[in-house]
Amino acid sequence: ALSNSRGESVGRRKAHHYKNTNKQRYEAIKVALKTYEDLKGDMLVPQRFVVPEDDLIWPEKTWGLKLGRVVTNIRLEKGYVKNRADLESIGFNYDPQILHRRYNLVKVALRTYEDLYGDMLVPGGFVVPANDMIWPEETWDMNLGMVVTDIRRGRSY
Repeated sequence: ALSNSRGESVGRRKAHHYKNTNKQRYEAIKVALKTYEDLKGDMLVPQRFVVPEDDLIWPEKTWGLKLGRVVTNIRLEKGYVKNRADLESIGFNYDPQILHRRYNLVKVALRTYEDLYGDMLVPGGFVVPANDMIWPEETWDMNLGMVVTDIRRGRSY
């Protein structure tokens, strides 16, 4: 059962299945992208990512959405082509190579972390320090701890 911020039971809700209009689905996708960005700091959604159900951090209308698959199709221009300008206006990057570049940055950050600390046991809250010349500038402010946590849980890379 779910509970609200006051600890009161609000019952169990079903995932929102997308048998609604294209406009409603598109709005749910935009909300999910912004929520993902708020949580992760970017819209680089891994292809396997599905919005969790019964997680009150995510708006209910996004629960169960296969956001990673949707994002991949959008970047390959297989869906929501008419919405490109709107998606770009909220910060969505259409470059299909962006995930490959992001993966390479994560590798650089992990190698730097290993050089500095002797292992890759990155704490969950670790953020690459900005303006620290030991770290490559393109990795500054990367939430490396969250990235590693996601990797360990099989959510990305």
